[in-house]
Amino acid sequence: WYWADISGNPRWKGLTWGMVPCHASGLAACTFHLFYNDPRLSAIVAAQAALTVIGNATCGLAAYRIWAYAKDADDALTPAQLSPKQLARLREKTVVYPEPVFLFQLTFVTILTSASIKYGSLYADVLFADGTGGEGSASSHLALAFMCVMLPTALNVQKWKLRSEL
Repeated sequence: WYWADISGNPRWKGLTWGMVPCHASGLAACTFHLFYNDPRLSAIVAAQAALTVIGNATCGLAAYRIWAYAKDADDALTPAQLSPKQLARLREKTVVYPEPVFLFQLTFVTILTSASIKYGSLYADVLFADGTGGEGSASSHLALAFMCVMLPTALNVQKWKLRSEL
């Protein structure tokens, strides 16, 4: 969003929207693995494939729109053309951590997430059971799996929608 404002090319905001299906596709892949590649969730795999195709198409369209606007606009900037004032404004809006801090954070989050997934899966059987001690129905698994994809995607869309209204 910031680059769209600074460069004068509002089409950069469209790239964010174009990437939403790619994000949902990644969530679908992770969800399928969260459910231990359950064959009853083949619809999630199909949804992931469709979202990947849609996401690639929308990202390509957004990239074309960025290029077309910049080609026709005299005032659209490239990063190399930024003035020191514009560069300072961009840096104000961008959070950059020193490399050692970033590497520590990345390592910590990776270890914490890995441990949570590995050991948390031992307690996750509650999510996959139908309450009778059985494995649960295919429809309940599918509904839960789609919720794992759609809820974060809806929150992501809401975040960008609110940002676009500012």
